[in-house]
Amino acid sequence: MKIIKVLGGLGNQMFQYAFYLNHASNNNSKGASFLDISGFGKYKLHNGYELEKIFKNIDKKYASNHDFKALFGIFYYVSKVIKPAFKKSKKYIKQKELEFDPAYLKLSEGYFSGYWQSEKYFKNVEDILRHHFKFPALDIRNQEFINNLDHKNTISIHVRRGDYVNHPDYQNICTLEYYKKGINYFLENYENCHFVIFSNEITWCRKNLKISNVSYVDWNNNDDCYKDMQLMSLCNHNIIANSSFSWWGAWLNDNKHKTVISPTKWVNQNFIDPNDICPPQWTRI
Repeated sequence: MKIIKVLGGLGNQMFQYAFYLNHASNNNSKGASFLDISGFGKYKLHNGYELEKIFKNIDKKYASNHDFKALFGIFYYVSKVIKPAFKKSKKYIKQKELEFDPAYLKLSEGYFSGYWQSEKYFKNVEDILRHHFKFPALDIRNQEFINNLDHKNTISIHVRRGDYVNHPDYQNICTLEYYKKGINYFLENYENCHFVIFSNEITWCRKNLKISNVSYVDWNNNDDCYKDMQLMSLCNHNIIANSSFSWWGAWLNDNKHKTVISPTKWVNQNFIDPNDICPPQWTRI
């Protein structure tokens, strides 16, 4: 039996689900695979557990108390008294490094806690995953927005500021210079460019990204935030931030001739290899 922990924002949930799907689709796997979403009971950040609300094709195989008992045995009962006790079990598998490690795909059972931010963890189930991550139909406003961009060469730009601006792990990676280089790349190599900007600080973008032929998307809020990802996936090309949210927007873009611009590094610490998290066909600047 395998149980995969799901926690965090939408982008992280999607990586964890993709990791689960690979294990669940493995015919040589020992027993069934389940998702653990119990952590969302006390999780107050982002929009809670979103996968089931957005993607109607996903598996809904959630771990029960019976499954935890079957996996952990005595550690399950001890953890009722001593909360972190089950983490002492050999079956508790915490991702040690955020770079890709194929050993995690070979384990026959366990409780998996990690981020699994690499396409390499689910490349062999890509077609199934794209079906599971099929977005619902757009609402009228977003559909009309996309329709009005028809016949234009659309490039999404994701600018994540807010908590990233002063965070030591993420700051000064996707700088203003990074976005200017990405924009210039498209202006020099493509015709009829139209940029579509998504950000949690649209005012900053209007002031600093002084470009023509641009639209700003600032109406998908709260439970509708996922629609920004959906719109990103419908653009011809993408400039992403070091963010799992726009990573999925670009990955779900089914344009076979797309260009995706991504940063040369993902975090300031050296524990994520960009070659792991970003597919080799993406352009890093």
